[in-house]
Amino acid sequence: MNLLRICIGILLAVAGPAYAASYLAAGKVNQILIDREDFGQCMIAVAGFTAPGNCGKKWISLDCAGNFNSKSIGRSMLETAQIAKATDATVTAYVKDNQTVDGRCVAYRLILN
Repeated sequence: MNLLRICIGILLAVAGPAYAASYLAAGKVNQILIDREDFGQCMIAVAGFTAPGNCGKKWISLDCAGNFNSKSIGRSMLETAQIAKATDATVTAYVKDNQTVDGRCVAYRLILN
């Protein structure tokens, strides 16, 4: 039994950290959602985003609440998404599936194309 505990301890010690999968969504901003409590307070729906990994259905959080990004970064991404929606431009949003708010992946980069 002690040998088993030692082996399990060694396996846990040498096992590498789990890495998050990164995804991108490129397309037009179909919808913008503002919520005072949930989803990091602001989200976008990007055309063609298939919600891979742990990202949840269709929406990407911009994290205006500041859970993973600063609030000012979240607000800047929201403003960028609003410009894209108003001008019918496309965006590219980058997310990692280990950064989620209420089951939706959080964007760490948003590019106005």
